[in-house]
Amino acid sequence: MKQILLLALLIIALKVTCAQKSDILPLRWDLTYTSVLNANHVGPDDWVWKWLGQNYESPIKQLISTSNHEAIESSILLEFPAPHAGEHITMWFVRTKSQAYYIELVEDNPPHKTKEALKTQEYDKFFDVTSRATSDASKVRKYS
Repeated sequence: MKQILLLALLIIALKVTCAQKSDILPLRWDLTYTSVLNANHVGPDDWVWKWLGQNYESPIKQLISTSNHEAIESSILLEFPAPHAGEHITMWFVRTKSQAYYIELVEDNPPHKTKEALKTQEYDKFFDVTSRATSDASKVRKYS
């Protein structure tokens, strides 16, 4: 019985390994932010809905769909309005198995785009600190 179970686990592990080596699958991220805003009960008249616009999709979606990159292992995506004019600013930190990089996009005339390689160890430290901070959000002290 133990041998059959071991064989079944090896077959499953082999299938999972092969699946991971296949073409990069779609990430299935909600880059419209609709699910996040609805889950947090953000009303339709709130400024963030107006800022995003009716059919907004993050510019990262196009980068992902047109990019020929390694599979993404982790990522931090920040999008926010510029304080002076409200145009969209996107900052994306990405880690693949062999590299890390930073992409910055600013909705401007003309649009601004920056892509910089990061040291993988520095990205990993940044991701670790950021992940801990967001998982401890309930412990964050709020000031009025």
